Amino acid sequence: GTRILMAISSNGFFPAVSASNTLRQLERSQTRATNVGGPRGHSMAAPKPSGTSRTSGGGVAAIFAAGLWPVWRKHKTRKHLRAKGAKVKMHAFYEVTPREGCAFGASVRGFSVKEALDSPEAMEQIRSDMYKHRLLIFHGQTDLLPEDHIKLSEQLGSLDHILHRPHPKSPDPRLLRVANDDREGFMSVGTSGWHVDGVMLQAPFAAQTMHHLHAIPGGDTRFLGMKELYNSIDEDFRALCDRLWFVSGVGEDLQQGEGQMSLLPVVYDHPLSDEKTMCFHLGQTYCLGFIEEVP
Repeated sequence: GTRILMAISSNGFFPAVSASNTLRQLERSQTRATNVGGPRGHSMAAPKPSGTSRTSGGGVAAIFAAGLWPVWRKHKTRKHLRAKGAKVKMHAFYEVTPREGCAFGASVRGFSVKEALDSPEAMEQIRSDMYKHRLLIFHGQTDLLPEDHIKLSEQLGSLDHILHRPHPKSPDPRLLRVANDDREGFMSVGTSGWHVDGVMLQAPFAAQTMHHLHAIPGGDTRFLGMKELYNSIDEDFRALCDRLWFVSGVGEDLQQGEGQMSLLPVVYDHPLSDEKTMCFHLGQTYCLGFIEEVP
């Protein structure tokens, strides 16, 4: 019954409290969410809102690119965001199967991430597919050890951040261990609202990795695509979001200058795809407010 997740953060969005009733519409928007079995940690990735896909069982590894955001809240979905069928694409190292009924995300089976860690070509393929599909789910990763998780994450970005404290059961302080038993890991992590991790930093994460050792019924992590969310909101609300900046920070006493403040655009062009995406966090305690640019 214990559900354990190890994750390392490398994504790039920020949090928001109830600073704006308008932004609360984001939680009420009928955007689609995709499902990945297991809790979410600090080194994870987030996908987009379309189709409900679920992975269950142990040994699941998930990698996602910035521009998606993981959450543990159920949202209504929009049929027009669904992909029309899934096609399997064969690479030199593994087969990629898009998530059926989802606008983003893909699954990989019969492939060992651990064995590929020393292959620059395989890692390049993983990075390429991560940015293409935004969420990659590698099934059956029962041989992936904590040191392998660290090694994989280091090939996707820097782990130099100060966003979480290690759990006593964590084999490495850079791994955020999450569980439904506080003796095994931190509980209720990431359940405060839809969000993207790392938005408290001045340079948010580029990707995230998660390793789901055990999954339980009802323990789904849902992912929301920022591109799809942005395109789904009405024109006036979209224009407002274009003018907003998100304010967050991390530290002991931000008012006294003890810590680090962050100011990030709510809407920006993704550096790799050039598509519009969004960056914020609806979890309480993470949002210090929003700043609106006046034309």
